[in-house]
Formats: sequence, C-alpha cells, structure tokens
Amino acid sequence: MKKDSSSAGLKKSVHWGPDSSSDTDSGSEADSVLDGLKNLLSEISEGADASSKRIETVAKRIQERWNIFENRYPLEHRIVSLKTLVSGLEKTAKGQQNTSHAMRSPSPGLSQVSQLFSLLAWESNTNLNEGGPDDPLLTKVLAALLLEGPYLDKSVSFAAYLKERTNNFNLEEGSLARHGFVRDLLKFGGLMDNLRESHPEDVSHFWKNSARSLSRNISDHVSRLEKQHQNRYDSEGVNQQTSWNRRALGTLAKLSSPIYMNAMMIVIEDGLTIEE
Repeated sequence: MKKDSSSAGLKKSVHWGPDSSSDTDSGSEADSVLDGLKNLLSEISEGADASSKRIETVAKRIQERWNIFENRYPLEHRIVSLKTLVSGLEKTAKGQQNTSHAMRSPSPGLSQVSQLFSLLAWESNTNLNEGGPDDPLLTKVLAALLLEGPYLDKSVSFAAYLKERTNNFNLEEGSLARHGFVRDLLKFGGLMDNLRESHPEDVSHFWKNSARSLSRNISDHVSRLEKQHQNRYDSEGVNQQTSWNRRALGTLAKLSSPIYMNAMMIVIEDGLTIEE
C-alpha cells in the first residue's frame, strides 16, 4: 500500500479489479457499482436529492475494487491508472472548449505563465522517464493542478494551492526542491493569480492547452511502459478496466465534483508512484 498522498483527506484505501477466484462475481459487482451510480444520477435528473453519504458509499465501492486490482495486478493497475489520468486531463481540455473565447494576441501574463509551465512540463516529462521513486513527483503536482485548477474557488490562490500540493506529494523532501522546482512552482502559482486577476479570459486557454500537452506526455509514457513490459501483462484486462474506470468516474463527476476530484487524486498517486 502506498503512503497517503494528501493531508486534505485523500485516503489510500482505493483500487479495484477482477476477483481471480470468481470472475462472474466480479463482473456482477462491477455492473452493480455502475448501476448504483446511474440510479443516483437518474434520481438527481428527476429532482430528487442524492445525499453526499450515498454518493460516497458508491465511490467507496469503486475504491474497494481498485484495492483488489492493485493487490493482485500491480503492473496492470499502474497502467490503468495512467490511462485513466490521461482521460481525466482530456476531460479538462474538453471542458474548457466551451468557456474559452476566440484567441487574440496572448497577454504578457499568459505568455509568462505558458513559458514557465512549459519549462516545468519539460522537466516533469524528463524525470518521468528516468524511473526513480522521486522522478514522477513534479508530474503529480502538475496533473493535480490541471484537474483541480479550473474548479478552484476564486478565494483560493494558486500559490497557496500549489504550496499545499507540493507538501501533499512530498516534493520538498527530494531532489526537485534542491534543484529549485518547488520555488518555480510557487512562482508559477503567483503568475497564475496575477493572470486570473488581470486577464481571466486567458485562463481557460491555459487550462485547455496545458491539459492537452500533459496528457500527451503521460500517454507517451504509458506507451513506453507497455512496450517495456510487452507480453508480461494482460492488455485486454487493462483495456476493460480502463473502460470501466472511465464510465464510473464519468458518472461520479456528474454526481459530485469534490468526490470525483478525490478519486482522481488517488488515480494520480497510483499511476505515478514508483516503489523503491
């Protein structure tokens, strides 16, 4: 079991997958979880009030299935988590298409933000492919930012958010802090705060373009991982689990953004944690 990724309530009691002792029971449970999510969504569309407790109960069942899958198929679970993360980032990019306006000349603030993010993303991608336990940490923070950032309340500064996430993912304890990337992240947060204040219309463009960029980097990493372990993992099972995740998390996002985000932080942790 990996260590807790957040002091803000992220529970590392999650993972799922087929029960090798009873595939029929596992399939029934998977269908039952999806049915539970769909029923809650149907109730809400009809005007009924689905309590957070009921949504959390179904989310916990998703997490329990993740636990089983990780314990029995750790490599497959890691690949599934990474593919699920790519889907989440693509969801961020798609969600910004309706809010971003036709692009004029970028403001100086957007140019500054984009340039610094590109530097961080380049370093993140380089580290991700090194394979050491500390190497994916920067990618974790950037992925969390691109998933949660568009939905942060305006009262929450990006600098404060990134400070919290660097603590959650233990960046301040490793080589990235020594090389100045924690400092650069906090500087980036300040630039984002300024951009949101001066040119809020530019922020949607940043989310859309950056989410697409990071999703490509992670997708390329998944391809390398699959090639590295070719014929040593169940590719069909990975595709089935990934499809299930997309359906379950897609419905969960419609039911509760906070609970969905909590689940995605666990996806980040599971996909981007390399055991020593």
